[in-house]
Amino acid sequence: IIRQKLLAHSDVERSYTYAFDGCVPFPVHDYEATIRVAPIGDGSAQAFVEWWATFDCALEWRCRWTDHFSNEGFAKWLAALKTFAEA
Repeated sequence: IIRQKLLAHSDVERSYTYAFDGCVPFPVHDYEATIRVAPIGDGSAQAFVEWWATFDCALEWRCRWTDHFSNEGFAKWLAALKTFAEA
């Protein structure tokens, strides 16, 4: 189980920021992520979604954990969000 805590939320910016809370199964520290949803200005029902994170880890693990959060985290979570939104 990974616990997260909400650090910031903005309806105006359509974003929220969160951090891992407590013990996490990754050797990273100071993880903080933000997701932002921006409408596409063409009047369609589409949006542009940005999701990014910052964290500290041992230098030799930086590429591995960046890849992991990008491909095993954000990519899968965004695909699930898309599926949910299209339902």
